[in-house]
Amino acid sequence: MKRFFSILLVIGSMLPLMASAQEPTHHVIIDTDGGPDDLRALNLMLSSGETEILAITSSDGILDPEEGLMKVRSLLNYHGHQGISTSQGIITQNKASQKQALARAIQWGKEPLSYEPSGDVKEFLVKKIEQEPDPVEIICLGPLTNIANAILMKPSIKQEISRILWFDDCQRELPCSNYGMDRLSADYILGTKIPVYRIKSNQPGVKLEGNFFSKLLTLPSPYARNIYQTHQHDSLQNRMEAGEIRVRNELAPLYLYHPGYFERDTSYADSMGHVMKTRAPDSVLTWIYRYLKKPASLHHVTFKDFPTDSSLYRTDIKPLVRRLIRNHGIKEWHAVILTSEMQGQLNIGNVLGAKMGIRILEYFHTSPGEVTLTCHITQDDPLSNMVDGLQMATQATTGNGKLTIQQSPSNHVVAKHENQAIEISLKTNYLKKATGSIERTPTPFRPSSQNYQQEQRKKALQFWADWERKSIFQVIRKNNN
Repeated sequence: MKRFFSILLVIGSMLPLMASAQEPTHHVIIDTDGGPDDLRALNLMLSSGETEILAITSSDGILDPEEGLMKVRSLLNYHGHQGISTSQGIITQNKASQKQALARAIQWGKEPLSYEPSGDVKEFLVKKIEQEPDPVEIICLGPLTNIANAILMKPSIKQEISRILWFDDCQRELPCSNYGMDRLSADYILGTKIPVYRIKSNQPGVKLEGNFFSKLLTLPSPYARNIYQTHQHDSLQNRMEAGEIRVRNELAPLYLYHPGYFERDTSYADSMGHVMKTRAPDSVLTWIYRYLKKPASLHHVTFKDFPTDSSLYRTDIKPLVRRLIRNHGIKEWHAVILTSEMQGQLNIGNVLGAKMGIRILEYFHTSPGEVTLTCHITQDDPLSNMVDGLQMATQATTGNGKLTIQQSPSNHVVAKHENQAIEISLKTNYLKKATGSIERTPTPFRPSSQNYQQEQRKKALQFWADWERKSIFQVIRKNNN
């Protein structure tokens, strides 16, 4: 245990020098009505390190709010972002959209085993906006019902909203348009002093074709993969072949990240001058592809790019490089490699610690340096060096005061982010396999020997490759007191 705590002190003092979290430049609340283009837009924003997603709400449009909320929660469950807050919006429509059947058929992700009840969306939005110290941007991919009602409930939140980005083709006469679905809310919001940027498609819009989706499959991004997989549904494939699937709501996040790609649409009378269209529609698919590719790049202090060339790695890792990065992501790769270099060996504990750290960040959809950890550790636990991987992945250290270590009869970690907290631990069957692998190492292989470390390295590589972090940990939501 003395050696263990010595390593913690060294890593805790050095980590702040090694890396720095990417600060989000956008603090957003997203509102969706559940269309397939909303799925693509959400994946774009979830993939971005520039964006802190404060909440996602469902509005009444393509799908009703209850169905839309289930789609959103299944998408977050698929990506492991269950910590992003969600709420069901207000029902305003009596007539179903013509696109409803198609939208219902598309599976956004993995259905959660259980759902938490959703409270009043107006109170939910007011609370989220008031809790955020930075100005909030609202991204509306459907009607403006929810945000309009929240502002009517508490007008003072208008001062805390920097702008609203709203995909709307300004087709006032169409009842199925985002404006037409709730004219009263739209007119109210457009009459406030909040800047509302209405993002238009260049009619008839950019076609989404099969070769674009095939390119997405080549990217080591779970967000690109989700778009590809969901769009293999027969109904979407048939419409794609007919040229009916086009870029729409994806333009809202593209404007968020690249406003220079857009220009004012002067063909539509708008007193604020905030109706925007793309400058070069033919480049839109290239922009989307490049943005989904961006998560492969990490933010570093000394590295320009983190090494992923298999020829740079030792013989046993070399054939696994592409598989590990593709299956588990560049962030997990980064955390395991740096932990192993810092600790001087690749073993089961630091692999599992790095996986746990990335799982925590994934759950909250946040960056390194943004969580506080309390590690409860059993004395002489063979997996005590998991803490090293946790620190490297999360940048929560004893040195910066974001890591506390406590002796405990059970091994688990309490992770806190803003007003949320979870308890995370290895599931019992995986814990038995991991500790058993360490304890069953042949007795002639003493922990200090080269043979012992080589044996542990083999097992660590096996667990790293085979164990998926969203499957091996038990996560329990806690009250953050």
